[in-house]
Amino acid sequence: MRDWRVLLPVTFSLLVLLTSTPHVMADVEDEGAAQLESWTFMIYMAADVTDTLPWEADINEMEAADQAENANIIVLVDPPGMANTMLLKIEHDDNHFDPEIVSTTIDDLGEVIPGGGEVNTGSPAVLRDFILFSATEYPADRLVLVLWGHGAGWRGLCPDGTDLLTLPELGAALAMAEATLDRRLDMLVLDVCNGATMELAYEISEHADFLVGSELNVPAEGLPYADVFNAFSEDPWQSTNAFGEAIVDSYVEWAEYGSSHATVACLLDLSRVDDTVEALDSMSELGLIFNRLYHSAMTAAVHSSEHCEDEWSVDFGALCGELCAEDLPIEVKVASMDAAREYLLAVKHYAETNTDELDGATTTGLSLYCPSSVSDTGYLELRISQTLWTNLSFRLHEDIALQAQGPGPELTLGDSSVGGENILDFATLTWNPDAEWNYTSYMVNVFRIEPNGLVACQTILAVNPVIRIMDVIGDLWISASGCIGGEAYSNHLRQCTLSRLVTVEVIVSSLPETYDGDIGVMISSDINDFMIFRCEDNVCTVLFTAPDWANIGGIVTLRLIDLTNRNILSEQRTLVSGEDMVVTLNVHMTTAETIESEILLGFVAMITILCVAAVVYVNLLRRR
Repeated sequence: MRDWRVLLPVTFSLLVLLTSTPHVMADVEDEGAAQLESWTFMIYMAADVTDTLPWEADINEMEAADQAENANIIVLVDPPGMANTMLLKIEHDDNHFDPEIVSTTIDDLGEVIPGGGEVNTGSPAVLRDFILFSATEYPADRLVLVLWGHGAGWRGLCPDGTDLLTLPELGAALAMAEATLDRRLDMLVLDVCNGATMELAYEISEHADFLVGSELNVPAEGLPYADVFNAFSEDPWQSTNAFGEAIVDSYVEWAEYGSSHATVACLLDLSRVDDTVEALDSMSELGLIFNRLYHSAMTAAVHSSEHCEDEWSVDFGALCGELCAEDLPIEVKVASMDAAREYLLAVKHYAETNTDELDGATTTGLSLYCPSSVSDTGYLELRISQTLWTNLSFRLHEDIALQAQGPGPELTLGDSSVGGENILDFATLTWNPDAEWNYTSYMVNVFRIEPNGLVACQTILAVNPVIRIMDVIGDLWISASGCIGGEAYSNHLRQCTLSRLVTVEVIVSSLPETYDGDIGVMISSDINDFMIFRCEDNVCTVLFTAPDWANIGGIVTLRLIDLTNRNILSEQRTLVSGEDMVVTLNVHMTTAETIESEILLGFVAMITILCVAAVVYVNLLRRR
């Protein structure tokens, strides 16, 4: 009978929906039409280089695409040669097999192209002026910038001759345009080789919402613009996120047949990049601490990761995975997993094809460069250089021999309770420094083993060689390091279990005053059988020892039972945190009155369903 009671509000809602369906659908359609957003696509084509790319073919592809009524495509193209820069508004060309460009030339009155008819695409001022002109003359709800040309990873992109638009210059151009327009870009699309780097993403993360690009080489044909803009025209109501996915998919689907090389692309949520870089910074800090002892393992992780441009340009996700796989301190492994988790939250969409030629780990979306202090001083101009990643990378380029481990601590367990319950609830680590290993500081990191993995619980930094671990319980891994001058000279892993008596106060709610039976609480865990505790005055106190009887991070099930006839009156599952808990159990008593009420509700629900069926039938007759 309870099923009918649940069905009643659902069927009533369905009845209202069906009787008003024509009006509701009309309202939705009107609202959608009213909210159709306008888009301006700004294509910045840096073609004035010796190694020329097929800029004319790409413009013809744009013209071949269906032109959506709510979108404008504005192109600034600087072909090889002098005084030939053009500003175009893309127009549809039915005869797209004819290579002639039919789009309209825009007279910008010198706002973007100076009187001499030539621009330098490596200049941030030119990019800024192009964005401002396009967004002002063709204002839109959504602004998408496409950077077209050659790319050089963290060094820059869109060169004019040998003048490269560096990443700080790109960030400055976007910042200046944003300040004038009082808005950021909705999306930046990179039609360049090796453009999707963590360095670029972090440089522009404050000036755009999404980034689309490839961390590998891009075929000379570049993006399939006809497919890309047709995907937009087919659904002009789509979100920026959805269009970004369409660009990625269109590019990779084309490359499966149009290119024999490995082709990857990703859509990145730039709002999550700062968290990823912060996690990278934390991982790098630990890497610096342990570099002396684990230098070879960390450099092995770099060289085992998938290379994107050269041996020191690696896939970010692959690097995190390789660090987890190496024989490294647990702190570094957990920090690497944290960085990978933040990174995967930022990568909204990823696709690949023809990747059989890749060696080692696969790619995941963005590359990260490992700069050298000798040859890559320009890296210090990037925003990401303010993190400790640069310091760690400099150290990874050094040739450091394997260092010997110093002695570790002795571990003892103790019971702090006054009554002597013999529950071991604290641990003591004791080092015995000597003349050879005279540590100046100590670092202890405590991790708990939970059903879903490792959880960081405590970090203790001290100058005293005796450290007590308290206020944390469970099955623990303890990473203990002796340090000199901020570097670890020893790292030893210890395991132990610290316990605690957990109290659960169960409050019984909604118990009828006329009920005169005995009630109790039966508790069971995922690793043990049940225990029963009697309740008094609608309150029951449950005791168990964690993690001996119930795992920290595990689930305990509390059942309120009638001790006389063993009926279950209520049930609730609760996560064990190791802290005392207060749980309220709501009682549902099955009496003659409730049974009659449920029968009545079931009858009403049946009548409602019949009404729904009648309305549907009438609507069908009307449509015929």
